[in-house]
Amino acid sequence: MCILPGIIEPDHSYKYDIFDPPQDTPLLVDRLKYLKAFLMQVAQLNDVEMNDRLPRAFERHILSTGILQRGQSQKGVINLLARYRDEWTALAVHAGKNGHAWAKWLAPQQPQVRQEQGVTYASA
Repeated sequence: MCILPGIIEPDHSYKYDIFDPPQDTPLLVDRLKYLKAFLMQVAQLNDVEMNDRLPRAFERHILSTGILQRGQSQKGVINLLARYRDEWTALAVHAGKNGHAWAKWLAPQQPQVRQEQGVTYASA
């Protein structure tokens, strides 16, 4: 199976394949929570290249595991995480075009505007 160029895996590599045709293999809600959490992590990398520091949660993990030492350049890890984010974003776009509803979880969210008692509120 080839999802995107360069990503080739044999059919049936996974017990629950999130790229199976959506109508043939519906994923159970309790299994989707793990996918949703994973995609939320990918979404947190949205602005990872904005400066030379990792987001705080990622920096804590990288330092606590000894991958980097305090004061060491984070640029290599930032580049790796940006590539990881971009690969998952491309996969989600591909999945969305093929009708997988879960792919919308990684799409940019538009604020919803609602009217309440004459006042307009925006919520993300």
